[in-house]
Amino acid sequence: MKIVITGVKASGKTTTVQFVQKMVPDVKVLVVGDYFEKLFKQIYGEKAKRELTEEIRREDILEIQKKIAQQLIEDAEGTGNVLIDTNLLFIKSNGFFPGLPQGFLRILNPDVIVVMEVNPESILERRLKDEKRTGVEVTEAGTVAKHRIRHAGKTISEVDTEQEVQRVFALICASLVGCSVKIIDLRFKETEPYEHAKIAAEEIVKIMRTQEFSTDYHGSKRT
Repeated sequence: MKIVITGVKASGKTTTVQFVQKMVPDVKVLVVGDYFEKLFKQIYGEKAKRELTEEIRREDILEIQKKIAQQLIEDAEGTGNVLIDTNLLFIKSNGFFPGLPQGFLRILNPDVIVVMEVNPESILERRLKDEKRTGVEVTEAGTVAKHRIRHAGKTISEVDTEQEVQRVFALICASLVGCSVKIIDLRFKETEPYEHAKIAAEEIVKIMRTQEFSTDYHGSKRT
């Protein structure tokens, strides 16, 4: 089962994935940003960043995304449950750019797209915290966090817009390939550290277990 997990930058999806790994050790995790970073270095040299830069032509980015999708499929082959950590949108100077355009999406063909929606105040707080990190840190929850350069909104209004656009992108993606969209509502203030990520991880594990039950019961599953 291929599950795309997404959220606007600093929504906590990477931490969520790490919690899922603790709960389901045999799940395979593929981080799309890592594939971008590796391919960008191959094409543009060591100075290339994994973010979509303004210098790279749209046509080139679309071709790069297709190559990454094909590599993801190859790396996921023969695995039961696969989590694909990615973004549904990127922010460029001329507007929002899709993280799962049609060419990429049709190759990937996910079963479920999980969208994490978080209250903007938490997102802004995390973005500021990430920017202040100087390297990789192990958190008190046992997850790994690191410094990130984020091209994203810095006000509540801007974060709200990002999440609205993200939801639209998710529904369009689902319509193109006929998959499900699971929206996890985390628009509340956390009462304990990593509460959002823990709740999201539990919901994702439920999805995987539901699929396993369906496979056992019906004797087949979606491919």
